[in-house]
Order: sequence, then structure tokens, then C-alpha cells
Amino acid sequence: MDINLTESLEKYLLAIDTLLENKQDIIVKDVADYLKLGGASTSEAIKKLKDKGFINYEPYGNITLTDSGERAVLLKK
Repeated sequence: MDINLTESLEKYLLAIDTLLENKQDIIVKDVADYLKLGGASTSEAIKKLKDKGFINYEPYGNITLTDSGERAVLLKK
């Protein structure tokens, strides 16, 4: 797993963590709305975070943090 995240991916990961603190089920649109960004760029970032093992996500499904994602968030806070 690659713990070295770009600043952009780090921003997405922290946004997911913040949203999950307030809401159990979040989707790509929630992240895009929170960050005030487009859906396409958010979808691409979500796919990258999944590929790196930081989140669980299936298209059109909910997003959750993996154990690795939770550890990365703790390191970044």
C-alpha cells in the first residue's frame, strides 16, 4: 500500500473521513458536493483511493474507509 498520497488525494481522503463522522452512508456525490468539485474528478480520485487500498467502494455504492485508510487519516490529522 502506498501511504504517500498526493495533496489532492489526501484532501479527498480527509473529506471522506469527515463525511463518515456525520453520515453512515456516503456516495461520490456527497464527496463532490462537500469539496465543491465536479463528479468526474471526484470519481477518478475515489477510484485511485480504492486502488491504493484506502477505501472500499463499488460503482454507485457507498464509500467506507479500510483499516489502511483509517490509519492514513490518523497520520494526516
